[in-house]
Amino acid sequence: MKFLDDFVRSWSYDLPVEVDRTSSIYGSWFLTPTQHAVEFVALNVLFLFGFFYFLGKALLPGTPIDRAIRTVKQTATGKRSRLNVGMALVLTASLALVTYHKANANTLYFMLQPCHVSMVSLIAMLLWKDTSRVPHVALNIYFHTVWGTLLAIAQPDLRDAKQFLEAENFWFEHWVLLITPLVMIWSNRFAIFPTSFDLAMASFLAKSLFHSAVLSVVALYSGHNLNYMLEPPLGPLEVFQEFYRLAMYAFCCLLTYFTRYVLVEFVLRVLPRRARAAPVKKQQ
Repeated sequence: MKFLDDFVRSWSYDLPVEVDRTSSIYGSWFLTPTQHAVEFVALNVLFLFGFFYFLGKALLPGTPIDRAIRTVKQTATGKRSRLNVGMALVLTASLALVTYHKANANTLYFMLQPCHVSMVSLIAMLLWKDTSRVPHVALNIYFHTVWGTLLAIAQPDLRDAKQFLEAENFWFEHWVLLITPLVMIWSNRFAIFPTSFDLAMASFLAKSLFHSAVLSVVALYSGHNLNYMLEPPLGPLEVFQEFYRLAMYAFCCLLTYFTRYVLVEFVLRVLPRRARAAPVKKQQ
């Protein structure tokens, strides 16, 4: 396996062997280069195949999800509401401040952190035409993965948030990531899918694929510990040592189902919704 070790090291950052627990920014060779290579190939093949399989199965014509999309598209106008535009502007302002902080600290690679990517995805959903199925599918995938935001709020890692308004914007960003989908549900402009094992698995695999195919590579190249792809965070994952990433994926899979089947389902049952407009009549 020496050729794998040499290959990974040839393009990776010159990482230290020792782990520095005083900072959350930089990583180390907590995992060997060979393990990085083996996990990259094995996990990405599994995640990629599984994602397309389960997503395709969930969106088959005639399924409850397909019917939900067809129903909401009957009232779709193709126009962006002022509410959606306003929320998009708020998210953009917070994202711009995050970008400034990362650029000022020379850590722009951290804009690939899942919460920042979630901000971009929410902005895209809000501004995307509701006549397309894209924002509806994307929002329902987002419902499954909101556990990432909940974990960030429950266990904030602010060791390096030292700039003016950086910590404050951290809290603002993560609460907005929770509040925005609630407003989107209330607006009744988006299709809300029933629970689906296939869509839940596709959602988990999409999140996992982003970590394994994108974050792990960029982390090795830059030396930045992007969402803990190089070494585990402080806490229980440290117990699993070199298997911490596999434990993290397994735990996240359970969280995906729990979030959608329990937390989101509860919110959908208690959250009021605005009256939906009458179906749009097609001109003859």
